[in-house]
Amino acid sequence: MYGDLTSGHLLGELPATALQLTEVINAPGSIEVTIPNNPALLPGLSEHDLEEGATTLYVERDGVILQPGCILWSTEITLGGQDVILRGEGFHSYFRRRLLRTNLSFPPTSDRALILKTLLDHAQAQDGGDIGIRTDLIRPLGATSERNYLGYERKTYGHLIELLTDDQYGFCFRYVSRWDAARSRISTHIEIIPPGVGPNELVFDLARNCALAGRVIRDGTLRANRADATGDGNGDEMLIETAVNPHRGRLPLLDRVESYYSITERTTLRGKAEALLLRGAESVIVPTLTVDPDADPRLGSYGTGHSGRFVAQLGLLDIDAAYLVSEIRLTVSETGEDVQVSLATDIPTVS
Repeated sequence: MYGDLTSGHLLGELPATALQLTEVINAPGSIEVTIPNNPALLPGLSEHDLEEGATTLYVERDGVILQPGCILWSTEITLGGQDVILRGEGFHSYFRRRLLRTNLSFPPTSDRALILKTLLDHAQAQDGGDIGIRTDLIRPLGATSERNYLGYERKTYGHLIELLTDDQYGFCFRYVSRWDAARSRISTHIEIIPPGVGPNELVFDLARNCALAGRVIRDGTLRANRADATGDGNGDEMLIETAVNPHRGRLPLLDRVESYYSITERTTLRGKAEALLLRGAESVIVPTLTVDPDADPRLGSYGTGHSGRFVAQLGLLDIDAAYLVSEIRLTVSETGEDVQVSLATDIPTVS
């Protein structure tokens, strides 16, 4: 389906011949839709109806709008004249294209979820900046933070939101689109997901609802027992906070550093360093699974940021642990549907 970004109204359906929809944790996600370049199959449709930056794309399956709803950003017409390929990104991509131009300050008692809400409301309160993302369902998380945003730095709202999620008090967010019968349009709100929250009985079991495909990677490349987080400033005036784990076990000294140029408070920067250290304590186990979209849990009943369990006993692989859903990828082609789900133990680092 396609629609108008600013009004939220649906304009019609598109006869897709191929589709790939990807939802990514704390990121825009993406869509790629192939439609025939054949006016007979696209009655009444012109290139002006699919204007980049002004058009929305949605995928509906069994009456459920799969996430993310996306904004069309580019169109490719093959020279052979057979296909039109539409490419877009989730609604968060819009806020990566919007700059904060005024100062905003939040005291240390400010709830992070409400900071996020203020940023989105501030972006959409400006003339021409309202794309209809609802924030009225956001509730306090109980995790507080100080923030001082300076307009002259011209940071994007999207990046500032992503930085709120990234430390030991982090959280996940996703944009959720649903049909609003009262207004005869699709309504989109942002959902804040605290750690450990997910649908009941969200279990991916290699013996029950996952194919013997995909892979599980144990990645130790980001292991660290000393972590530096650098913030605002230059030279000797740059803010630096260091976190150290004295219990190295069999590991030698391993360093890691990340830059957070927009952070001006030491307490916030300290939280970033501690998060790097926590994430570097163990190798990261990253499962990527091929799942049956019609088996429980059904595609559309869970999303990125939701917590569940991964169970697998296969040779050296012996796992029964809690994970976050970090990516969902749906591919539809002439041969059928393919759904891959990637899991993670932590919220991804943002720099």
